[in-house]
Amino acid sequence: MNKRLLRNTLISAAAACALGAACLFALRPAKPETANTPEGDEALLYIDEANMDSIDVKTPDSAYTVINVGEGYAVRGFEGIKYNRNLELFVKGVTRLTPQRLISGAAQNLTEYGLDNPSAEIRINLSNSSAKTILLGSETPAGDGFYALVENSVCTVSQSVGRCAEGINAFRDMVLGAIDIPTVTSLEIERGGERIVYIRGRNDDDALFDIKAEPWVMEYPYHEYVKGEDLSKALAPFTEIKAASFTNTPAADAAAYGVGETVIRITSDGRDYTISTGDAAGDGTVYAVYGGCDTVVTLSDEIYAFAAGFVPFDYIYKFVQLYSADRVARLEYDIDGKSCVCEKDGGGYSVNGKPVGEAVFKDIYRAVMGICFTDEYDGRPVGEESGHIRVTLTDGQIAETRFYDCDERRYIVTRPDGSRYLILKKNVYDALSETDNAQN
Repeated sequence: MNKRLLRNTLISAAAACALGAACLFALRPAKPETANTPEGDEALLYIDEANMDSIDVKTPDSAYTVINVGEGYAVRGFEGIKYNRNLELFVKGVTRLTPQRLISGAAQNLTEYGLDNPSAEIRINLSNSSAKTILLGSETPAGDGFYALVENSVCTVSQSVGRCAEGINAFRDMVLGAIDIPTVTSLEIERGGERIVYIRGRNDDDALFDIKAEPWVMEYPYHEYVKGEDLSKALAPFTEIKAASFTNTPAADAAAYGVGETVIRITSDGRDYTISTGDAAGDGTVYAVYGGCDTVVTLSDEIYAFAAGFVPFDYIYKFVQLYSADRVARLEYDIDGKSCVCEKDGGGYSVNGKPVGEAVFKDIYRAVMGICFTDEYDGRPVGEESGHIRVTLTDGQIAETRFYDCDERRYIVTRPDGSRYLILKKNVYDALSETDNAQN
């Protein structure tokens, strides 16, 4: 083959290769002109958190500043409240802003993406006094993010970035507090400015009656031991005090929601908890202010129902008298013609002077000690005395309960501590009938 022929052959082959490449390029699908998805860590912003001074967020309804508080982040002026993980995710999201999608050519048509009237303006202030700005627009149609303008590029960003448009409430921890019921040392409820009940922890000086070691004593409106199991169940909503929502109303303006009508104060494990409740907020919640919380919140109406429906009388022991049988040396009663004297002396027992076994003595003791008052005393005049129950303890102390006529159905009973209650006559008669049966 001569040189001319070889040269023509090579030129033809090169032309064929070029034509094939052109055809292949023409047939390859083109990338969309409007959007592309970043590959890898294609961050539009990458800011070392050590160089970040603060982040200013401005929305149509609010403005706040996020700062680094050493072991996390907080909103300036609200460093004392609890924050959820959303705040940390927001900071990481804007300082290492990797878009979900880049939208080509969109910077000339901001209205379409809600960027002409941003839902939030995010300004990242750097330690060298410079700043980076992010504008947040509308939520994406799929609801998985927001449109944003970053460094003259329109893109979509994650919900963790867009959440800032909701205000600082988006970053609050919904759990406001938690109370360990066995550690409660006081409970006070007020309604309409009036104290309804005050309960405190039992101490060594309490010697009302020989009741099992209940943890609480009611000081107001009665001075009685509290039925611990019943109160523990009632306090169950306070084991986790969780906000259903946060409003934008400052706590100082809470009266507009009726907040303050009912107030609950609980001391537990050395910490004070105060909850003021108000009007119904719908969906089973009520408006409230919790402790030092700066805004009005909504809480489960279980908490409101606890305070609004609390009846102190329902939580106290209602024994007319109650002492351990081991401490009783003599028990006597004389009520409306029914009388009995039970004595314990030198290991023996007697009823009305006749020796009896221990079982008979204890049956009579249980019947008399089981008498319970049934209603609150309503201040009505006290009638003539109908009788008494007198207990002499082994240490010589005497405790006497007196019965006075009230009406056809009830007595007024005055207990050893001076407190007064109403008791059904039938309850007394039934108990005394049991003592008769025990003697026969």
